[in-house]
Amino acid sequence: YLDYTGGALYPISLVKRHSNHLQSMALGNPHSHNPTSLSSTDQVEETRAAVLDFFQADTNEYICIFTSNATGAIKLVGESYPFDKRSRYLVTQDNHNSVTGIREYAKKAGAKVKHMPLTREDLRYSTDEVLE
Repeated sequence: YLDYTGGALYPISLVKRHSNHLQSMALGNPHSHNPTSLSSTDQVEETRAAVLDFFQADTNEYICIFTSNATGAIKLVGESYPFDKRSRYLVTQDNHNSVTGIREYAKKAGAKVKHMPLTREDLRYSTDEVLE
């Protein structure tokens, strides 16, 4: 998962390149079937392939899903993960609050949920507690 914590400054090189890209073509709704929409669909699929290629992810095993933000992506994981009574879900103190929210999906499925605090001295986790 890639996230810029909600926002970041754009490098001028990216702004120029993207601006040139947008000025060079018309793009449509990728869920329609007209020429501009088909162009958008092609670009979305090329981008999915580039992301999977970057991570050397086998396209027979992985898919790339675009979401609106971290919360949306994490919610999708929580709703999709096959938690059951044998599952264990470890929540660390410094997680994104949406990651903490997955515990509700885990609990609902009967999984054991554990909260892992940081040690005050060095802001680390106890390996012994993780292995419990």
